[in-house]
Amino acid sequence: MSKFEVFYAKIAGMAETSRCMLDYADAQWESTYVEDWAALATTTPYGRVPVLRETTADGQRIEFSETRAIERYLARRFGLYSDNLVEAALMDAVASQFDDAMRPLTTAPYVPEADRPALIDQFRKEATRLFTRHTGQLVANGDNGHYVGSRTTWVDIIAYVSIQRMKQSRDFDAELRALMTKSHQKLIDTLEQDPIFKRYLERAEPRLASYFAPN
Repeated sequence: MSKFEVFYAKIAGMAETSRCMLDYADAQWESTYVEDWAALATTTPYGRVPVLRETTADGQRIEFSETRAIERYLARRFGLYSDNLVEAALMDAVASQFDDAMRPLTTAPYVPEADRPALIDQFRKEATRLFTRHTGQLVANGDNGHYVGSRTTWVDIIAYVSIQRMKQSRDFDAELRALMTKSHQKLIDTLEQDPIFKRYLERAEPRLASYFAPN
């Protein structure tokens, strides 16, 4: 059995979907955190995080970066993707659309204050489009709490993690919250009622809480 290591900052950030999938699969894995940011250029495949490191049962070491590449690998590895080309393309599209919405929100804290309003305006536009358009996609799939098919997949986990991150932001105000329809809430409720996903939530709670604890 392989052992996995998720190398990232001590935040949920861009690694939480991968952590969730590893836990959902009940894989043997651990989080390790960046201590020397200056060393990333020489200690990671592309000079940035997250990085997934896998040690196989026969001792082979696999290491690669890029958030969505890691997630797709894990999704395929653990049956959270689709072998159907159309369904896989739909999943990829939804993932990209969440990227468009989340990118300005996650970038905003790290730019000069004068540049922040433009990013938040972009976030609001993308989030509005996402919630408006995705309602139709969820309904077209039977309004069963999943984007594709009738089981939990990679893209459902992306949606759940992204929406929870949005809710934690002060910029996700009442106007944006009102755009979340019963279909989006159905997805959240469906995952939270999934026994395997509930196990992830229970295991993740102390780890996520530690990210906000004083050093």
